[in-house]
Amino acid sequence: MAALNQKLGTKIVNILIVFFFVALAAIGMTLYISWQLEGAGAAINDAGSARMRSYRVAYLLSQGTRENTDAAAIKEEILQEINLFESTLRILEEGNPVRPLFLPKEQEVQQQMKLLHQEWTEKIKPLTLEIMGSEKAAGQLMLIDAYQPALLNFVEMVNKLVLMVEESNTRNTTLLRSFQISLVLLSMLGTLILIYLFFVMVIRPVTKLQDGIQRMAAADFSVRLPVQSQDEFGALADGFNQMADRLQNLYGTLEDRVQEKTRNLEDKNQELAILYEFAAFLNKPASVEDLCRGVLKKLMGVLAAQGGLV
Repeated sequence: MAALNQKLGTKIVNILIVFFFVALAAIGMTLYISWQLEGAGAAINDAGSARMRSYRVAYLLSQGTRENTDAAAIKEEILQEINLFESTLRILEEGNPVRPLFLPKEQEVQQQMKLLHQEWTEKIKPLTLEIMGSEKAAGQLMLIDAYQPALLNFVEMVNKLVLMVEESNTRNTTLLRSFQISLVLLSMLGTLILIYLFFVMVIRPVTKLQDGIQRMAAADFSVRLPVQSQDEFGALADGFNQMADRLQNLYGTLEDRVQEKTRNLEDKNQELAILYEFAAFLNKPASVEDLCRGVLKKLMGVLAAQGGLV
């Protein structure tokens, strides 16, 4: 009932606001999912770079065991790679909204990242530093032999993390497509609903008002419009009905007054005709007795009298 009492402009604005917020929510979700996909894609790239850095460290460690190499320069380069690797791990864990870069929030992905960091901190990094600190080539070779299986296991963990992120991206891509399809359907459904609402609230009342005006122009003063709402069109329909009532009353009394005026005019014309006839008779040359007798006869005819006396 409250909706019927709203003004037409308020109804239209409310409808448009509802559709605006629904569309805004759907678009916001698509933007958020796109942002998630972009961040996860950057995380995949950084995880891949971490995998390459681990291979790079293994390569530099093997180079350090050879003769005629600058051990100090190789150690310095290995330390740089370790710093860059740890920086990459820190960014993967904490994320970087500016790029954007972040791992998906799924519990499995976060758990795999913790295991990866733990493997690096407790096994790969200490073993790398131990190889760098060993001064004997034979000892370094033994440590490298133990380092390679650990490195392969670590790379496998990185690959698993990348695979989890890719699977999360696949799910988000499917969800994004679902939202895009929903937006298309929403736009179609919203257009149909808006057309229907505008037809009900605007077009149909205007058509009924136009039909009522045409019937009234054809002198059909019995036409009335249904008052179905309390908005501007409801006020127009009520005003139209009041106008039709007044015109019908005026038209009905007008016929009576026209008939009365016509009768009065006929009586006046008859009186004038009688007076004209009397004047013409009196202007004829005759004696007084003949004039009186003639006038008396005419009066008896006009008044339907059976007798008369002068």
